[in-house]
Amino acid sequence: MRSLLFVMILLLVGCAANTSNMVASMYSVSETGESAFDGTKWIKVKSIWCDPITFDLYQDTNLSKSKKASLELNIGGTHSIQSGKSLHLNIDEKFTDISTLEKLTDIETKPGYYSSGIHAGMSFYLPPHNVSSKRYLVDIDLLERMEKANKLIMRVDLARDYIDAVCTNEKSSGSEFPAASTSYGIRKFIENASQFSKP
Repeated sequence: MRSLLFVMILLLVGCAANTSNMVASMYSVSETGESAFDGTKWIKVKSIWCDPITFDLYQDTNLSKSKKASLELNIGGTHSIQSGKSLHLNIDEKFTDISTLEKLTDIETKPGYYSSGIHAGMSFYLPPHNVSSKRYLVDIDLLERMEKANKLIMRVDLARDYIDAVCTNEKSSGSEFPAASTSYGIRKFIENASQFSKP
């Protein structure tokens, strides 16, 4: 949420020309690597936006053999995400429940951010904040359905509550910042994951 506020601040102070590049560096960011231990190759697309949460998609050479990926939810603040079938998807009114890969919620403290106002003409400070995460195993076929969906809503069960996250389709949202749309990030991951199937 703080990241989105940062984008809005820049727009308000007249820095829209640079905002698209900034959004692209914040959302749907691709990473690749290879394990020094056993040579396993991996790909990841981080911070796919689905208001008010983000999620990361990960696949390595082992997961690619079963056409699966790891989906890691990231929720701002300190939350206890339930284990078991705690992620529910509404994909064009078709419902799917997904189970967690672990029982415990991972909570990480992210560093704060200070801008001196050199580019925007004003300074501001975003304090350190916690992010609560949990991983789920999903099929690539499911991700393809999510990417093409006109309507995609995620529900995440917490210990005493739940969060509904509304995802955006790049084509229907009309956003001038495609990197901030959910479908863009999922499609980017699927395209990267297809490299594993090539000889």
